[in-house]
Amino acid sequence: MRKLTIVAMALFALACYSRNGNRGNHVGPAAWLDTVYLRYRIPAVYVLFLADVEPLSGGRGSWAGGGTFGAWNAELRRNYTVYPANVRIQAHPIVIRGVTLRADGKSFDLTDGNVLVAHMSASGALTVTQLPGRRGPDESPETILSLIKSALPNDARVQALPSGDWLPGYRKYRQVS
Repeated sequence: MRKLTIVAMALFALACYSRNGNRGNHVGPAAWLDTVYLRYRIPAVYVLFLADVEPLSGGRGSWAGGGTFGAWNAELRRNYTVYPANVRIQAHPIVIRGVTLRADGKSFDLTDGNVLVAHMSASGALTVTQLPGRRGPDESPETILSLIKSALPNDARVQALPSGDWLPGYRKYRQVS
C-alpha cells in the first residue's frame, strides 16, 4: 500500500508539472503579452509584442496568431491587423529551443532573463530586447508589464501602455487602490 501511495503522489506531481502551452493578454493599443510555458529549465518565457505601425495616440487593431507549443520547445507566430486599412502584418517567428530563444537571426540565452520585448515593424521584422533576471511561471501580466516599464524608461511604446489590471482578452477593469 505504501508503494502505491508513493507512485500516486509521483504521478500527481508529474501531472502538476506537465503544464506547457501559452497564455496571451491584450495589454494596450498594439501590444500583446504572450506567456509560454515550458518544462525545461525555464518554466515560462514572457514576450511582449509591440506593433510599431500606428501612432502612439492609438489607432485600432487586433492581434491573432499562435504557434506550436511543446514541453521543451515552442514557436510563436503573431500577426497584427491595422484597422481601418485592414492591413495584416505577420511577425517573423520566435523560436524557443530549450534555454535558447531565436528571433530574426539573434539568439538569447533564457537563463540570463526570461522576459523579452519584441518590437514588430511594418515588414514583420522583430527587434528583441531581453531584460535581465528570471521570473517565475505564475507572474501576472500586471507584474510583468510593471517590470518592463521600469526596465525600459526611454521606450515610448512601452511607457504608453496602460497601467493597472487586465482580464485576459480585450476587457480592462478598474485598478483598486
